[in-house]
Amino acid sequence: MINKKLLISIIFLANAGVAFGAVITGTDATPANQVWKNFTNTRFVNAIAKEGSYLWMCTDGGVVKWDTLTDSYIKFTAANGLKNNRVTSIAIDASGAKWFGTWGGGVTRFNGTNWVTYTTADGLASNNVKAVAIDSSGVKWFGTDAGLSKYDGTQWTVYNSSSQLGSSNITAIVVQNTSVVWFGTWGGGVSKFDGVNWTIYNSSNGLADNNVSSIVIDSSGTAWIGTYSGVSKFDGAIWATYTTTDGLVNNYVTCAAIDAFGNKWFGTWGSGVSKFDGATWTTYTTVDGLANNSIKTIMIDSSGAKWFGTENRMSKLEGATWTSYVPDEIASNYILAAAIDNSGNKWFGTADAGVSMFDGSAWTTHNTADGLLNNAVNAIAFDADNAKWFATAGGVSKLSGSAWTNCTTVNGLAGNTVYSIAIVGSNKWFGTNGGVSVFNGNTWASYTTADGLAGNTVYSAVVENNNKWFGTNGGVSVFNGSTWAGYTTANGLAGNIVYTAAVDSSGAKWFGTGGGVSKFDESSWTNYTMASGLAGNSVFSTAFDIYGSVWFGTDSGASRLNGSSWHTYNTSNGLANNKVNAVAADTLGNVWFGTYGGGVSEFKQSSAAGAAPPNVSSTAEGAVKPAEFHLGGVSAVKKKIRELKNKIDGGLQ
Repeated sequence: MINKKLLISIIFLANAGVAFGAVITGTDATPANQVWKNFTNTRFVNAIAKEGSYLWMCTDGGVVKWDTLTDSYIKFTAANGLKNNRVTSIAIDASGAKWFGTWGGGVTRFNGTNWVTYTTADGLASNNVKAVAIDSSGVKWFGTDAGLSKYDGTQWTVYNSSSQLGSSNITAIVVQNTSVVWFGTWGGGVSKFDGVNWTIYNSSNGLADNNVSSIVIDSSGTAWIGTYSGVSKFDGAIWATYTTTDGLVNNYVTCAAIDAFGNKWFGTWGSGVSKFDGATWTTYTTVDGLANNSIKTIMIDSSGAKWFGTENRMSKLEGATWTSYVPDEIASNYILAAAIDNSGNKWFGTADAGVSMFDGSAWTTHNTADGLLNNAVNAIAFDADNAKWFATAGGVSKLSGSAWTNCTTVNGLAGNTVYSIAIVGSNKWFGTNGGVSVFNGNTWASYTTADGLAGNTVYSAVVENNNKWFGTNGGVSVFNGSTWAGYTTANGLAGNIVYTAAVDSSGAKWFGTGGGVSKFDESSWTNYTMASGLAGNSVFSTAFDIYGSVWFGTDSGASRLNGSSWHTYNTSNGLANNKVNAVAADTLGNVWFGTYGGGVSEFKQSSAAGAAPPNVSSTAEGAVKPAEFHLGGVSAVKKKIRELKNKIDGGLQ
C-alpha cells in the first residue's frame, strides 16, 4: 500500500490568527485485482455520512472512509469496486451496507467486503444518480437525472410521470417519517409522496424557486427547502422565504442541515455557510476558517460537530474551532498530460490545477502561485539539464531547480495556447494555436501554414533524427529544417485532426487521430480503428512499453497493441475513467494513464522482460483487419521523404 498524508490546519476562533498544523497518514484500499491502482483527488466533497467513529466521504475521486479517532483514512476507487469514481451521494442501511450514488456508474452497494453495482440494466432510471435515501421499511430511493427509482430488495419501480414529479431530474430526497418522502427536483419544485398520493409544490404555491438543491425537516414537521433563489419554509399550510435581504449570505443555496438545538445551517455556492436560529442569521466563510466558500454538503454528527464538504477540502466546526483537512494527493482529477523523468518521478499536467509530481510516496504540486503561467498544462518535457518544460494554456513555463522562466507571444511564441513540446539538443519545439515555434536558447523562429505547416493548431510534436513531425488540425507535417511535407487522409492518414505523434524503436511513426490510429513506415500506411480492436476512434495519446507493446489513450478506454493482438481496458477493469488523455510507460513495465475526470491510473504489468504481456487477446477469427494504404515505390510522398533525408545536414535543428 502507498502511504498517504493528510495535513490538518486548525484555527481557533478564540485566538484569531493562531494556526496549528499536523500530518496524519492513511492508505488506499488494496485494489481488488492487485493490478490497477487509482490516484485521485478527493477535495471536492459531495456527501458525508457518519457511522460510529467513521466518516464516509463521497468525492469526485472516490470514497474516503475516515477514522475520526485515529485520524487515518482508507480510499476506495474504481480499482476496488466502485463503478465510477465520481460519487455523489450515500445512505447506510440497517445492516451497515453503504449505498453509493455515482455519476455515470449507477448505484454501488458495499457491505464491507463485496461490491455490487446496479444500473439501468437492473431497473435504475438513469446511471447518473444525484441522491440516495432509505426509508423506515428499508426501501431504497434513488434520485437520478431521468427519474426516481425505488428498490425494495427485489423489485425496481421507476417514477417519472409529470403527475408525480414536477421534473424527472431529482436533486434531493428526504424521508420525513414512516410514510412520507420528499423529493427536490431541478426545474419542477418539490414533490411529496405519502405512499399513495403525490403532491407537487412549486413557485406558484410559494416556493422561492423551482430549482431545488436540498430539503430538511425539523422536529415540528416543517420543511426547509434550499433553492437557487433562497430558502423556503413550509409548515404544511404557510410558505415563507428567506433571502439575502433577511440575512442569508447568498441566495444560491446548495445544501442544508439542522442541529440538535434546531439551528438551520445552509451551504451556499461561493459565499460560505449561513446559520439561522429562528431570529438571527450568522455567516461563516474562509475568513473564519472554512476551507472554501463553495459548499456542497453539510453533516452534523451526534457530538454536534459540523462537517462541511466544499469545492476544495473538508472542514469541521467543533465548538469555536475550525479544522480543515488537506490530503496529500494529485491536484485534480482532470489530467491532460503525463511524463516520467530520468529519476522515475511521474509528472501529470492537469486541466485546472497545475502540474503534480509523484515520487512514489508523496505528491508535489506546482501552480500559478508558484510561477506556472497557467494551471491548464497540456504537455510536459524534460531537457538534458533535467529542466522541466510545461506547455500551458497561457504560454510555456520552464522549471529549473526552483527557478521559473516563462515565455509567451511577447517573447516570440507563435501562440499562447501551447499543446505540445519536442526537445532535440538545445532546440525546443512548441506546437501552439498559432503554429510551431522553435527556441534555441537565445532566439525564436515560428512556422505557420504560410510556410508549409498543415494546420496552425498543432496538437503534437515528435523528433526523429533531424526530422520534426507535427500533428495538426489539418493533418501531419514533417520538417527537415528547410523543407516541409504534408500528409492527410488523401495519402492514407486515418483522420486529419492529429492529437498525438510518436516514433517507435524501428523508426515507424504512429499518429493518433480523430478517426483512429495510423502507422507510417515511410512506404505504407496502416490504419487501426474500433473495427480492428481499438477502444475508441478518437486517440489522444501514445506510449511504448518495455515489452514492445504500443498503448493508446482514447475517448473510450485504453488499448494495447502487441504485434497483431489487441486488448482494451476500461472502467470495468479498474481504469479510473474511460477518457484517457495521456499515457506514459515506466522502466518497470508499468503503464500510467491520465484520465479526464477520474485522475490517474497505474497498470502494473506482471510479465517478465521479453515475455508476452499479460491478458493479451488475439484478434478474433473473421475480425476486420487493419486497412493498409500503399504509396508505391515512385509515389510523390516517398520522393518527398528522400528529398528530406538528403537535406537534413543543412537544416535547422
